[in-house]
Amino acid sequence: VQLSNLGIGDLDQIGKLNWLCNDLGLDSIEVGGALGVAAEAGQAKFGSYADFENILKEIYRGSLLGRLVGMGAAICGKVLGIERIPVVKNQTISAYDPRGVKGTGITFATTPMGADHTAGLTVFFPVDHHSKEGQLEISRKSQIQRSGYDCMGLCAFLTSATGQTPDVIVDMVNALYGTELTVDAWNELALETIKNEINYNRAAGLGKETDRLPEFFKKETLAPFNLTWDVEDEELDSMFIN
Repeated sequence: VQLSNLGIGDLDQIGKLNWLCNDLGLDSIEVGGALGVAAEAGQAKFGSYADFENILKEIYRGSLLGRLVGMGAAICGKVLGIERIPVVKNQTISAYDPRGVKGTGITFATTPMGADHTAGLTVFFPVDHHSKEGQLEISRKSQIQRSGYDCMGLCAFLTSATGQTPDVIVDMVNALYGTELTVDAWNELALETIKNEINYNRAAGLGKETDRLPEFFKKETLAPFNLTWDVEDEELDSMFIN
């Protein structure tokens, strides 16, 4: 999906770029972000399929530019001197712009894994995604739910069928392990997992300052509604303190 943000609207061309990423064993979201950073640095022209295809082929050759793109958007941007790098904890933001879907933006900022939409996507909630009101709560709810699914090895897509009936998942766990967990107890275990991950990050030197979105989201508006990122740092810091 990220590859389509390079100004390329041809699905066949996007598919070809995705095929190259798969063949290289690289994540298309991360490489797509790195390609965008490379284009911003003047190494390619936005909208030029040929330019981006050539850069991906440079990864096979092991050239300097190919290696930079292969290492992801954060490293690529730093080496090329780009400030507008769409990453959190060095992981590239996916297709959801945090200015337009602020609950998911909160997830990007606060999940211990970096800008991972699978850690707590909020686009399905019936709320005003342009407003920050209530978004902390739905991000927290979604992250706890996804943590529980991750612990079970369940695909996040399953939430479309069971997201509104968590007792189905808990009943399955109880049947497998002979436990008597309630939904509330299950959520507490999922939240404990997130807090353990946060503690690991802190021990590894990743402080609260890494639970932030890039500054340019605060300064640059997103068309057509002229949205900016307006969730305060203090709000982000309150996500998992209780």
